[in-house]
Amino acid sequence: MEKIENLKIKDTSKKVYVGIFKRMTKNGFKEKLKQSKTMKYIKGFVEKFEKPSTKLDILNVILLINDDEALREDIKKYRKTLQVLKKNLNVKTMNEKGENLPSVEQFKEKLDSLFEDKKYKEYIVNYLMFHYGVRNQDVNVEIKKSKPKLIIQDTKNYLIYKPKEIKYIRYDYKTMKTYGPQTIIIKDPEFMTAVKEVGEGFLMDETKQLGNELRKMLIFKLSESDIFKMLIDAAYKNKDTERINELSKTRGTDINTIKENYHVNATDEVIKQI
Repeated sequence: MEKIENLKIKDTSKKVYVGIFKRMTKNGFKEKLKQSKTMKYIKGFVEKFEKPSTKLDILNVILLINDDEALREDIKKYRKTLQVLKKNLNVKTMNEKGENLPSVEQFKEKLDSLFEDKKYKEYIVNYLMFHYGVRNQDVNVEIKKSKPKLIIQDTKNYLIYKPKEIKYIRYDYKTMKTYGPQTIIIKDPEFMTAVKEVGEGFLMDETKQLGNELRKMLIFKLSESDIFKMLIDAAYKNKDTERINELSKTRGTDINTIKENYHVNATDEVIKQI
C-alpha cells in the first residue's frame, strides 16, 4: 500500500490500484513467498480470474509492489501473452458491438431533434461527443461569457462564448498529461445558440454523479465509448483517415489505442500486426 501511495500519479489512479490490491488480498493473495515459487504462484493466482483485463490489472499491481528484476522480467513476458488474449477478445467484443451501433446519420437526426425541442443541455453534451469524440469528463464544462481579464482555472473545462464563436477549452481530461490543454473553436450557429440559451454556469449538476447524469442525456442511451466507436466505424467505412486522425487528436487517444479498442470492424490478424 505504501508503494502505491508513493507513486507519482493522480489520486484517482491510486484509488484504482488500491481497489485492485484489496480485491487481490480478499482472494487470498500472499506477497511473501520463496523466489523459486513466486512466478508459479503468481500464474496460479492470476488464472483464478476469468477476464483478461482483470488478469492484466492484477499483474500490473504485482509489478508495482515487486522489486526483484528477474521476477519482473518473467512477469512482463507472462503479461505479453495475456495482452494478446485480451486483444483477440476485444476484437470479438467490438465486432458484436458494431452490429448494434446506430449509424452516424441516425445519431445526427436525434441530435437535431434535441435542438428543435430546445433541450439545449442534452444537445450540447451530445454535440461535443458526436463532433469531437470526447469522454464523459470532457463535457463537464463551465459556461462563461468572454470579457476582458476573464479568469479561468487550469483544472477545469470551459465553453467561452463570444459574439461569433465558442471556445471549447479542456484542462480536465483523461490524457491531459500527454496531449496538454486543448482548445477548439466552434462557430456552428445552432451550437452557439444552445450555449447562450443555457447561459453562464456549470452545464452539469455539480451535486450529482456525472456518469448517472449522462446516462439520462446521451442519445440512444449509448456510452461515450460507444459513440466514439460509432464515429470510428463510419470513418473506417468511408476510408476517411483524415477524420480518424482528427478524432485521435480531439479525444486525446493514439491511433494504436483506437485500433485495439474502438475499431468495430477489426480482425485478430489486423490487431496482431499493430
